[in-house]
Amino acid sequence: MAILENGICLMHCENLNSEISSAVITNNGATVSTDQHKFGSKSLYFNGDGNYVSIGIPSQDNYTIEFWAYPTSDNTSGWYPTMVSSTANSNSGGTYIHVDDDGYSNYPVCRVNSSSSEGNYGGYGITIITRREWHHIAICKSGNNHYFFLDGTLMHTVKQSNPNTITAWYIGGLRGSSDMMGGCYYQGYIDEIAISSTCKWTSAFNVPTEAYSTSLTNKIYLGNSNIASVFLGNSAVNKIYLGDNLLYGEEEHSTNGQK
Repeated sequence: MAILENGICLMHCENLNSEISSAVITNNGATVSTDQHKFGSKSLYFNGDGNYVSIGIPSQDNYTIEFWAYPTSDNTSGWYPTMVSSTANSNSGGTYIHVDDDGYSNYPVCRVNSSSSEGNYGGYGITIITRREWHHIAICKSGNNHYFFLDGTLMHTVKQSNPNTITAWYIGGLRGSSDMMGGCYYQGYIDEIAISSTCKWTSAFNVPTEAYSTSLTNKIYLGNSNIASVFLGNSAVNKIYLGDNLLYGEEEHSTNGQK
């Protein structure tokens, strides 16, 4: 498994739990389904009729939120199917991605509302989010810069002087100033939700090819170079020897000074 560094939430969507305890998950009607999955054997299903999952996290100014989405709706107009949105300071929502509502063209709409009266910033991605296919979605923030990605390609960059501080994310709907906004619910599947406390990407990247793990990496160095990262199952290896020489870790000593 790939390692989720600086993680504050990791949902494999085999259930409605996070592997990292700093995230508080509240389910509002989403179901665990075996019909579709990107990794593992299950994903979360949203029926487009008021279902969403809220993820409460420690206050974040810099972050990455990423997940896999498999939209299924054939609706053609009159709504804003939102895959992800954040803590909001205005009725239009915080930071979010929804599918174009103008004839349901499937172009992603990337938006950021500021924490003051600065207004709503963003724009349209140029690549269609095709229905009934898995897509990797990511939003990254560093300082005042927001980066929106679809399948590893940078869709849009938004810079603001007064961006929101994130304390919660909403999967499957658009958060207004105090509640979810009607007509903005996503229909489809979501898998492998990961939130980090750092901005992982600012330009194009290769999307993950496997599920994340929360295991820490123990590293072996030769001089200043890391020559290996070692795991034993999901547990970190405490000590590494070359012959009788300890290369990594610390010796344990008893109270009488014997090893």
